[in-house]
Amino acid sequence: PWSQNHYVSKVFCGPENTFFICENNSVWATGSNNFGQLGLSEGSCRGKHGEAISTPTIVNTNGNIITDIGCESTRTYFVSDKKAWGVGKNLSGGKIELDTGKGLFQQLENQENKSFVSVHSGSGSTIFKTQDGLLYGIGNNDKSQLGLDTHPIFELTWIQISPNNLVATKVACGSYHTLVACTNNSLWGMGWNGSSQLGDKKEDNPYVPITQIKDDKGNNFIIEVKALACG
Repeated sequence: PWSQNHYVSKVFCGPENTFFICENNSVWATGSNNFGQLGLSEGSCRGKHGEAISTPTIVNTNGNIITDIGCESTRTYFVSDKKAWGVGKNLSGGKIELDTGKGLFQQLENQENKSFVSVHSGSGSTIFKTQDGLLYGIGNNDKSQLGLDTHPIFELTWIQISPNNLVATKVACGSYHTLVACTNNSLWGMGWNGSSQLGDKKEDNPYVPITQIKDDKGNNFIIEVKALACG
């Protein structure tokens, strides 16, 4: 059981759940598990006939050392040994189907030549970053949050995101928008901009494909980014 003796090294928050990685590499979760997105095969489910899991509960990672976690509403993604894993709601039409409700970790397909070091999730889309600074997105692009001007739902088709062929250093995903910082100190944004989340609001089209962020004079915004965060 959870106790004060568990020293937390990392915390990850999603719309309806929270994960903790402890110094002993154990993973704990709390929140909604109605689609098995906590990686728990048993436990109460949020909904009419159940309560959300309110006490941190240990997650069976099947011996995998989890180094990063991305939380969507109904799915959770993990990085372990530079590979991408997922658990939660089925991705119908994808290359694999996550085992809804059973809380079973599954490795995503088509990861050849990809060495992932971090994962970043919004409400329905997720971006993995490789050790070489390349970005690969999966999930929903209905508001251009994966950088494309078209708005399909990609499910588990990997989409490479290339901000002017630059190397990404940091990524942050909001509900429907994404920010990317690159090695040349440029800052890029994509996705929903209806409330000026990406700076320069376009009244005629709130969906912004991958675009370099401008300053108040319309020049490319150049800054050494120490950290990124999106709400």
